[in-house]
Amino acid sequence: MFFLRATCYALCATLVLVTSASATRIKDLGYIGGVRPNQLIGYGLVVGLDGTGDKSNTVFTNQ
Repeated sequence: MFFLRATCYALCATLVLVTSASATRIKDLGYIGGVRPNQLIGYGLVVGLDGTGDKSNTVFTNQ
């Protein structure tokens, strides 16, 4: 009888704890050092054969 009652209490406690859980994004839980709130865009130097690099009408270079 004790085992049945203890099992019932454990099951009820588990259900109470599970229903109280809520969805939270990981980025809302902590802070990551070095992360910036604004987006950075970087451009690199293209080195290669003549005529094989980026053109002046490339979408990301016109921003």
